[in-house]
Amino acid sequence: METLTLKLQGMSCAGCARNIERTIGSVPGVSDCSVNFGIEQATVSYNPRQTNLKTIQKAVTAAGYGASLLEDEFCLLRRKTGLPRRNFGNYSIKFW
Repeated sequence: METLTLKLQGMSCAGCARNIERTIGSVPGVSDCSVNFGIEQATVSYNPRQTNLKTIQKAVTAAGYGASLLEDEFCLLRRKTGLPRRNFGNYSIKFW
């Protein structure tokens, strides 16, 4: 199992949060989804052999909302894929 955190867009009430939670939870391979309306985020546990970020995002979009991977989660994915660090002059940022 893997876990990711999504930044959600388009929610206007707690009912929207429940709708997104049900939508993500219905994606095959998703084992758990928790939506926090206050901070507009969803935490999703899923089996990477059965689903992926794009599939989960498509489900959220089809329900009328938006979902993007949080910046820190993006950095974690960069580390897992082994992408090199980026250098900017005397500064460097390591995507770990």
